[in-house]
Amino acid sequence: GGVPGRAAWTLRLDVGRERGTWMPAEWGASGGRLAMKVDVDFTTLPLRSFPSENLVGDEKRTQRVLPLVAKARYMSDSGEREVDIKEGGWTISVRESVGQPDVLRFWLEFGEDCVKKDVNIPKGRVFFSTGCWTKELIEANQLKLAAAVKAREEADEAVNAEIPKEADFISCVSWR
Repeated sequence: GGVPGRAAWTLRLDVGRERGTWMPAEWGASGGRLAMKVDVDFTTLPLRSFPSENLVGDEKRTQRVLPLVAKARYMSDSGEREVDIKEGGWTISVRESVGQPDVLRFWLEFGEDCVKKDVNIPKGRVFFSTGCWTKELIEANQLKLAAAVKAREEADEAVNAEIPKEADFISCVSWR
């Protein structure tokens, strides 16, 4: 049996220094990267076992994200390591801007620090966000696109009605 209303995702984390970061100058200066794969289920189950997170969204709308495997693996300086991954929460923040995706915000709980060289993922809640297109947003954009296509077709018809027909054009250019 599965969880009703679930969406299974594979998260591929690639943590390291990026241009323009606000991290301290020494963090990730070596160029090291910490890579990890985490399989999760975004469920429609309400979040109830612990408090929500202001960085994610309204507690009443926050739902549970569950790891499919209790431990994730990564390579540290001393070889392969495992870290406990515990459930978190997620919401979708709706954008009001036309043509912009909504934002999926979520967190997972990491059971210990993950470290490789001078890069780390700290123990505790780790936050994520990404653009997403909900069914409602896709449907709304499809309606806007259909209206734009219809307007373009009507404009093309109006322009074509103004263009002389071939017989009119021939008689116009063949006079002496």
